[in-house]
Amino acid sequence: MMGRFSLTFAAVAVAAPALAVEVTRTVEVDAPASEVWDAIGPFCAIGEWYPGLDSCTEETIDGARHRKLVASDGAEFLERYMETGSDMSYGYAIIESPLPVKDYESTLAVEDMGDTATITWSSTFAADGASDEEAEDLLGGIYQTGLDALKAKFSE
Repeated sequence: MMGRFSLTFAAVAVAAPALAVEVTRTVEVDAPASEVWDAIGPFCAIGEWYPGLDSCTEETIDGARHRKLVASDGAEFLERYMETGSDMSYGYAIIESPLPVKDYESTLAVEDMGDTATITWSSTFAADGASDEEAEDLLGGIYQTGLDALKAKFSE
């Protein structure tokens, strides 16, 4: 009897959907939030401040805004814009990329802290072709690279 329960439990555990991985990174920059948002808020502005991106082009696909990013190593990303309802944030979903993720949705937001601003980059996704920890480390590193570049940009 005990063996049958164990097999049933194992089958249910394997059939359960994977839990979403969450990654969040933040940085405080020495600039007013409005100035920071002016620099990073346009959907394709990432092409100007993220290291290693050669280009960003916007296009409309099936009535929705998308951006195509091309990295200096040739990697290509197709991302769909998503409204967040906030004045200083936007969301996006990855449609195609070389990253080991699926069901990826992310938000880039700026919070007014008076004379400074806090930038938060966060996402949820399921790992695909990598462990949750590997995917989390990879995305966390990507966000940190971008946030470090923004901190440097606003420290000049």
